[in-house]
Amino acid sequence: MAKFIDCGIETDEMIPEDWGWYIPIKKDGFHLALCCGHQSGDADEFLCFIDPCKPTIRKWLKKIDTTAQVQRVAEALEKILA
Repeated sequence: MAKFIDCGIETDEMIPEDWGWYIPIKKDGFHLALCCGHQSGDADEFLCFIDPCKPTIRKWLKKIDTTAQVQRVAEALEKILA
């Protein structure tokens, strides 16, 4: 996760799931995470996605715009994988 720190994104401990890894991103206001796992069970293909994937979420009675934070994680992931 050092590569994310180099991009200015602080992560929490990785959590193993039955489908792969759940990597919480330290962010105030709402839950944000990077999720990675094997694609179709293949050892050399991976699927990564960011949770939440919606541009807005609801928390209590408020709407929260997630666009900027999700975009920041997506750009960091693209930079790391490139």
